[in-house]
Amino acid sequence: MDKLVMIVHLSAATTAVVLLAACLVGWSRTQWRSESNRQRDRAWSKARSMELDDGSVA
Repeated sequence: MDKLVMIVHLSAATTAVVLLAACLVGWSRTQWRSESNRQRDRAWSKARSMELDDGSVA
């Protein structure tokens, strides 16, 4: 009986660690993607601000 309880606890702990790792990986990828999008948006708006009304570049 004690062995069964130990196996259940071990599998529950393993599941918790795997879920935590998956959440951290997903969160870090989201952070990286949002930073990448911010950089792209800044570059795009800088390029737009350099354009003149007739579409030529200053």
